[in-house]
Amino acid sequence: MTNPQYRIRNNDKFNHLVHRHENEIPDLPIKIIAETDDFLVVNKPAGLPVHPCGNYRFNSVKVLLENEYGRAVNELRTLYRLDRQTTGVLMFAKNYETDFKFKNDVLKRAVSKIYLAKVDGLFPNEEVICDQPISILSKATGIRRVDSDGQDCLSRFRLLYANKQENTSIIRCQIETGRTHQIRVHLQYLGFPICNDTIYNNFVWGPLKGKGGDYGGKSIEQLRNDVVKQHDKKSWICESDPDYAQRLKEIGENDLYEHDQLDLLNLKFDELPSYDPICWNCATYQKRPFPDDHWFMPLHCWRYSGDGWSFESPLPEWAIQHSDLIQNNIQENKKEIQKITA
Repeated sequence: MTNPQYRIRNNDKFNHLVHRHENEIPDLPIKIIAETDDFLVVNKPAGLPVHPCGNYRFNSVKVLLENEYGRAVNELRTLYRLDRQTTGVLMFAKNYETDFKFKNDVLKRAVSKIYLAKVDGLFPNEEVICDQPISILSKATGIRRVDSDGQDCLSRFRLLYANKQENTSIIRCQIETGRTHQIRVHLQYLGFPICNDTIYNNFVWGPLKGKGGDYGGKSIEQLRNDVVKQHDKKSWICESDPDYAQRLKEIGENDLYEHDQLDLLNLKFDELPSYDPICWNCATYQKRPFPDDHWFMPLHCWRYSGDGWSFESPLPEWAIQHSDLIQNNIQENKKEIQKITA
């Protein structure tokens, strides 16, 4: 490994070795809701991403489906994504034609997408519509905010159950667009952030937690810095290698760094080193345990439907105790939903 000032020479060889620490996930099953010639539909559990990303490689829905059910990852086409903490209906296309038609129908807003969420506060009885545009606040973290110059969005919310003792509500969320974090950002803006949402239900957005775009007088730049700092991975460290920073400095100043003189081209998988002196994770000896809200957020993808198909997942645990009332309200609203999507 050389320093950034090294100039490439003739006959130089490049080896790319990825050293990665797989992130842990909850031990929860991925249950199949339905399978047709065109779709594979699963009930996504909380705590894992849809596909490999970042430090999630093996611990992702697509790879786990391959391990548990023998599904080849490249045979399943991702139709949409759910946040890591979100549960519910997750659909994969099994062929190119279905993938193309589904995504084209989404662009034409011909796919009905209904979620359930548990939010802080007593939600109004009447339907609430939010059409505030959304843009990226931080590219490093993917966190969004309401922004007049952002992408167009439209969300419809309807109260299903209100718990006055807890000061919480269970609501139906129907989105006609599918922007990243759309439901979470719109509910934050309306003043009813999702319970346990560590990003958008947080006082780092100001005393009102970002309600109505009020960030407590912070500039967008200050807000961005505060939000990124709030979710810095270093905040989880309890104990780390005290020599790590100095070691990085010395490696960067050297003209050439030999990684234990290893022949990386000819090594077998089980012979690869398990320790890397420049790896941040290797230098972390102990982390704080993740709280429950790191894995779970009460946002559930309940029902997706389109031309000739409809898939629905069971109610999540946080809604089961109110299932009769919720189901009754859902049935009463079905005609309204059909009118909206017609």
